[in-house]
Amino acid sequence: MQEKVKRLEEQLRESHRNERARDETSAVKTIQKNYKYFFKYVKKQATVKASTGPLVAADGEVISDPQQICQTLRSHYEKVFSQPKEWHRIDDPEFFLNSTGQLPQLEDIHLQPRDIIEAIDTGGWS
Repeated sequence: MQEKVKRLEEQLRESHRNERARDETSAVKTIQKNYKYFFKYVKKQATVKASTGPLVAADGEVISDPQQICQTLRSHYEKVFSQPKEWHRIDDPEFFLNSTGQLPQLEDIHLQPRDIIEAIDTGGWS
């Protein structure tokens, strides 16, 4: 019985592989006539469906209950996206304007190729 189940599973996998190969071949063949079909096929294949959880709590316990996951994510969100500290607030909108009353603009930024290479080498992009 187990051998029969294994054979059926392998036949099912092979059938699935063949179907995907046929779909891919069809998409490639129709690209000149119907490019939208091709890109629809590519998008469908590239889409990764992600799910949330299970999460790991600070104590190492695995959280898989949807309500606990929700509470954990909510708690983390509140901690990360809290109200700004009072000393960070800027109440005077004039702070953002230069002496002429205009918004400041970035001008005359000179970059040499060596500046970019150095920034990449040192990880200065973050």
